[in-house]
Amino acid sequence: MALSSATLTALRLPSSVLRQDGHQHGSNLGQAVPSRLVVRAQAASSIPSQGPDIARAERVKEFNKLLGDVAKIAVSTGPRGAVRLAQGIEAFVTVGGEYLFQLFTNPESATSQSATPGLSLTPPGPAQLRRLFERLGATYIKLGQLIASAPTLFPPEYVKEFQSCLDKTPPIPFEDIKAIVRKELGRPLEEVYDFVDPQPLASASIAQVHAARLRGSQKEVVIKVLKPGVEDILTADLNFLYVTARVLEFLNPELARTSLVSILGDIRASMLEEVDFRKEALNIEAFRNYVDSLGLSNQATAPAVYRHCSTERVLTMERLFGVPLTDLVSIRSIVPNPETTLITALNVWFGSLLACETFHADVHAGNLLVLNDGRVGFIDFGIVGRISPATWAAVETFFTSIGNGQYNAMAAALVQMGATDTAVDIPSFGRDLEKIFTAVQDLDTNVIISTAGGPQNATIAASLAVDEQQVNNLLLDVGSLELAACMIVVALTQTRLALACDVSDTPAVMTYLFLG
Repeated sequence: MALSSATLTALRLPSSVLRQDGHQHGSNLGQAVPSRLVVRAQAASSIPSQGPDIARAERVKEFNKLLGDVAKIAVSTGPRGAVRLAQGIEAFVTVGGEYLFQLFTNPESATSQSATPGLSLTPPGPAQLRRLFERLGATYIKLGQLIASAPTLFPPEYVKEFQSCLDKTPPIPFEDIKAIVRKELGRPLEEVYDFVDPQPLASASIAQVHAARLRGSQKEVVIKVLKPGVEDILTADLNFLYVTARVLEFLNPELARTSLVSILGDIRASMLEEVDFRKEALNIEAFRNYVDSLGLSNQATAPAVYRHCSTERVLTMERLFGVPLTDLVSIRSIVPNPETTLITALNVWFGSLLACETFHADVHAGNLLVLNDGRVGFIDFGIVGRISPATWAAVETFFTSIGNGQYNAMAAALVQMGATDTAVDIPSFGRDLEKIFTAVQDLDTNVIISTAGGPQNATIAASLAVDEQQVNNLLLDVGSLELAACMIVVALTQTRLALACDVSDTPAVMTYLFLG
């Protein structure tokens, strides 16, 4: 499923535009007013003022549309919603009961502040949260994968605990796997495979993977099987999240500036299409064609798909032998310079944004391998993204306008990319961008270079430090949301952007190094 521009521009500029105090209407006109950036709130629905009756009619119209959407989603969810609620209650009761039982039976878990002997007042930790996520199923395991792949966002103990969500979730019995494959392929396994390993290679949120050998060709393959009930779980969970976001946005229209509904809508559509392995097969073949057409097959690859034994819920692919990108010790036994391999992985992935019809949109540590021959293996193409030609043209215009200081063109490009609401005065927006660029250029900056390691494996990092008081003043002038959005734009103009990899934590997590 292709992710729309709403997801790619999760941080949006507000629909309001900025102005200077010296250009206000009213009693201050013509007076000398200190130049200061302020916010003029002009939502698209209030330009110009429409009066209370029209505004009330618009709210009624929005309410009726919300009710219609909720009704459609409720119908599509059906009884799965009630079943999912019961499953959620069961998961909380089970994990909570296990936790309380452990507190009572393990004296060492008690704290000195406990009112009852043997009972700890310490709240549940990462292990309990992981078990709860695993019991709640696919949607929450996906969230666990996010935690495991973002060491800069979550505490280290949670990142470590949730590593198992990448490919070591509780497996389903092999007999159930055999039944699913037999039903999907319409024939016994023995007619397709000479051997199927009953022990799974990996078990993740959506599917379970088993090693196998094809009958006749004797090729080593893996069989990816959709876990039973996953589609119902995803439908119920994602429909609930989407409806909740729609209701919150209706109650507080300011939330529309965050694009929460659009983002959740994209995620909902993407994850529901992830359960169709026929689409994943097309995504894999598109990536392989991109790698072959650009002569990158000596650097990276993706598994070949065997169509004759693949269906909507079963995907048979070439088996890639290697180690995950998180295993730096094993990587060093394969390649002399792991950092170069990581950068190669990022370059190949970034190149797919430009040269491939789709790009891998689920690049966490469990989906990247360093193969035994030194190449990078990309796996699990269930979620992909697509950037439209119009968006790429706007991106090109944006970077060109940065170089020549054409702020009106820059503003128009941001609007084209979907970074603002449509009701924006582009010339005013361009002037506001120029003011912010000028303000940031006046910040006092220092480049801090740090080193770690010995002479043989030294690591050098660079960071950009700014004067905290100046930043606080800019926050007061512009407003935190406006500054957060605009600082991204400004940082691109002030520095050279380098994509790198945080090899100290999770190699699949990309970080931006701004080198002044």
